[in-house]
Amino acid sequence: MAIKNNKLVMVLEDDTDLAEGIELSLQSDELNFVICETIAEARIALDHYSFDLLIFDINLPDESGISFLTRFRKENSTPVIFLTANDTEKDMIEGFRCGCDDYIAKPFSVELLYQRITAVLRRSSASVGSDIFSYKDLTVDFGKMQVSISGQPIKLSATEFKLLKILIKNKGQVMTRNIILEKI
Repeated sequence: MAIKNNKLVMVLEDDTDLAEGIELSLQSDELNFVICETIAEARIALDHYSFDLLIFDINLPDESGISFLTRFRKENSTPVIFLTANDTEKDMIEGFRCGCDDYIAKPFSVELLYQRITAVLRRSSASVGSDIFSYKDLTVDFGKMQVSISGQPIKLSATEFKLLKILIKNKGQVMTRNIILEKI
């Protein structure tokens, strides 16, 4: 198999039979699944687990997957695949614009879904190393939430680390107090 290690995948799908079918077909030593039927359930799961990949439907009972992903992307870079009946080019463009990493229209084959999951996980694993920022003696590892100057670790609170990350990720941009508070 192409997937390394054990990856945790959320399937946010209100069609329980479809979600359980995906889990049954793809559950393995490499892939484990958490199924959520609503965005409210997904929010709870996101607070309790560290997911490697999220698979969202767009048409959900409590909110659109598009609006949920738009907000989610402001704070999180976990890869997302839309798996939805919305199959027009306009729908797909909207999905990519709001931040999805891939888009699969229903109906789909399980093998296609598996190959797309593999590809997205491979790309996200390859970019893990790029989650390190260095400038002169300062090194920030966003994945490990570690900061060092000249190799000496610097202790920061969670809020201080978030502030540093916001400033680094938005370098060259004016960040008002309100924008910073909103992002924190």
